[in-house]
Amino acid sequence: MTDRLYFHDANQVEFDARVVAVLPHPRGHGVVLDRTAFYPEGGGQPADTGELGGMSVVDVQETQDGIVHVGEREPPALGARVTGRVDAARRQDHREQHSGQHLLTRAFIRVAGANTLSFHLGPDVATIDLDQAALSDRQFEAVEDEASRIIRDDRPVTAALYLDPAERPTDLRKIPVVDGAFRVITIDDYDVCACGGTHVDRTAQIGAIAVVRHERLPGDRLRVTFVCGGRARRDHRTKTRLVRELVRTLSVGEADVLAAVAQRIARAAELDKARRELERELLPTRVDRLVAGAEALRDARLVVALVPEGERDGLQDLARGCSQRRGVVAVLASGGDKPQLAIACGDDGAPSASVLLKSVLEPIGGRGGGSPRLAFGGFPASSDAAVVLAAARAAIVAAWASA
Repeated sequence: MTDRLYFHDANQVEFDARVVAVLPHPRGHGVVLDRTAFYPEGGGQPADTGELGGMSVVDVQETQDGIVHVGEREPPALGARVTGRVDAARRQDHREQHSGQHLLTRAFIRVAGANTLSFHLGPDVATIDLDQAALSDRQFEAVEDEASRIIRDDRPVTAALYLDPAERPTDLRKIPVVDGAFRVITIDDYDVCACGGTHVDRTAQIGAIAVVRHERLPGDRLRVTFVCGGRARRDHRTKTRLVRELVRTLSVGEADVLAAVAQRIARAAELDKARRELERELLPTRVDRLVAGAEALRDARLVVALVPEGERDGLQDLARGCSQRRGVVAVLASGGDKPQLAIACGDDGAPSASVLLKSVLEPIGGRGGGSPRLAFGGFPASSDAAVVLAAARAAIVAAWASA
């Protein structure tokens, strides 16, 4: 059994230990020690990283073989004495976030009667899922204020290991499902919770706490995203810079930014509406130009055009316009991240547009459909739109020749 040094002192980031096992691992090597300060992934908290002897520790997992330190370099020898160094900045960040989660979880219970169902600590933000579908803005503000009050109080945060479940505290927030020893984290006179993670020594060390967003999940659950400590400071700086840029760009005061943005969005919507109306008015003229440049195809005219990416929204309108012209067959394509292909065969005697479209798109992983007169589809961005257009033209010419 590996002695878990982080259970006793989360501030310890350097230690000496003996190698008791070296195991193969998909990412390199797995090393088991007689004692470790490295926290293994678990309870919603990621693993510590750092160095072990000359090996970089990139992951730590608790398995049936023990606490396995995963490294990508040559591992230390079996039985060797090694020095381990935990990434102190990463450890401190995790302590801030996990301790902040305990505060938020208790605050949500006190303020809104909302219980935490799960916790996840990501590289940039942390989340908790609540058992309620929605909370008001006022409730979120009250939760932040409640958690901030406990931070300002600078209350002690203590850890205790209980070997017998019968000895567990009676005021546990959640009863742990364990048969043997379990660890309890207590925020003085505020929260008591079974937890194996690393935490701060006093609530003031969390520094700051902020809910940055929330979203409703299936099953009437609410996901709350939050940041603490250094992450909260970085989040504040990022958003402050954003507001400064908006103030500079819009030439308004901070208090008027929202109104100025709303005004510009409304204006952009008006201009977009006017643009669409003009495009509809100009559509016959654009179709006339395409038909005027069409090539002869037996008793029809064949329009082949690559529509600029910025105008691809009008591709379908152009294809419909061509489909309404007698004696016109058209194939239009646009590129970009969502390339499109349209085939229009206006006359009853022409080949089927939908059949032609599928014959061109299916071999390259594209999809689409339509009617014998008009068909639309999309194809992978990895396919050159000009090459697809040429293939569609060739298919039309071949179909017409065999008709």
